[in-house]
Amino acid sequence: MKDGLPPAYLAYRGLWSLLHGTLLVLGAVLLALWWFDGSNGAHLVADWWTWASRVQSAVFRSVSFPWD
Repeated sequence: MKDGLPPAYLAYRGLWSLLHGTLLVLGAVLLALWWFDGSNGAHLVADWWTWASRVQSAVFRSVSFPWD
């Protein structure tokens, strides 16, 4: 696959892969630090669960079943 490709392209691709991987790892570390600091993750999950329960309840109340 490397046949015919200029060396500059291979260097650019390698540097981009390294930079991209570094940014992804840094983002994951920052997300993990935020998640566990001050119970942010627990609050996020609890808020999502409350929202999902309200949506489920609203859909349940708005759909009429034939046997009701």
